[in-house]
Amino acid sequence: MADSLRRILLETREVAMVKLADRIVNLAEPPHYWSRDKRLAYQAEARVILAQLGAASPALATRLAARIERYGGFIPAAPE
Repeated sequence: MADSLRRILLETREVAMVKLADRIVNLAEPPHYWSRDKRLAYQAEARVILAQLGAASPALATRLAARIERYGGFIPAAPE
């Protein structure tokens, strides 16, 4: 992911915007078979994307931040 984001940052602003929009769409309900750890990792990766590319579009960054928050509802509580 780090290399991919570095390459995106070398491209036009629109490329970063596409990546932001892509992750917004992909943060819908995950497949039922994804483990808790996989879901947590996907959410964490979305936070990295937001941090690295969010400046390309404040509007998309705001939407992605909201989706990241909502995605937490798809992550089951940690076992005790």
